[in-house]
Amino acid sequence: MSARLTGTLEIMPFLDVLYLLYTNNRTGILRLMAPDGRTGSVFLYNGRFLHAETPNANGERALAEIVCWPKGAFSFTENERPAVATITRPADEVLTFISDLYNQWQSVQHIVKDPLAKPAVNPAIQQAVTITPLAWKVLVACDGEQTLYEIAATCGLTDFEMARLLQPLVEVGAISFIASETVSPLLVAPELIEGLVVRLANVLGPVARVLVERTARELQTDVTALPQSMLGTLVTQLSNRITDPHKRNQFLTDVKAYGLL
Repeated sequence: MSARLTGTLEIMPFLDVLYLLYTNNRTGILRLMAPDGRTGSVFLYNGRFLHAETPNANGERALAEIVCWPKGAFSFTENERPAVATITRPADEVLTFISDLYNQWQSVQHIVKDPLAKPAVNPAIQQAVTITPLAWKVLVACDGEQTLYEIAATCGLTDFEMARLLQPLVEVGAISFIASETVSPLLVAPELIEGLVVRLANVLGPVARVLVERTARELQTDVTALPQSMLGTLVTQLSNRITDPHKRNQFLTDVKAYGLL
């Protein structure tokens, strides 16, 4: 395997990426980015998982959050070490844990299928419900104004934890959902795409335009209709294609100066 590994979660799911790094005894950092901008990282040493983090979680909870992302981009860089170690179990146990959790996620993911939906308490419910203090905190936040993402962030929950808490409430009719409004995503302006091509061409030459278009297709989008929320993911994937560290840094510096990051 080469020093750098890149791809998308649509083609290689997170669990498969972890297994590949584990079986090849890799040392370094796996960086991930979801289309909505959420980021995560996983540190390994000789195939052992040392640390994982997202903005909302650390350790195995962070792994449990990332495994629920159906889409996104990833890259692996050799020989980076974490400042802390938050995962202590053997790698095979961690993989079994993540695999079991993913299987559980398949049965509850429909609860948070639309993260922009707004859950609301059903005042007409007749059935008594026994809930935990954390579930009560979530229930109070279901005011029909906040989205699932907003409630999860406020309560410090991953997608899986949120779905598991809401599932019994939804099943007894205690919670209903106000569907999110269909809003066309804001797209990246053509001149910004052209600026990105120019800055990539400064370090890679004429092949830059082909790489930008191909990388966008790998992210299941098109440069002519690229959502602004995916611009950072596209830039990250392009930078991962630049094998020369000096040229990669030059590209990222130029992109940032141009206002694309």
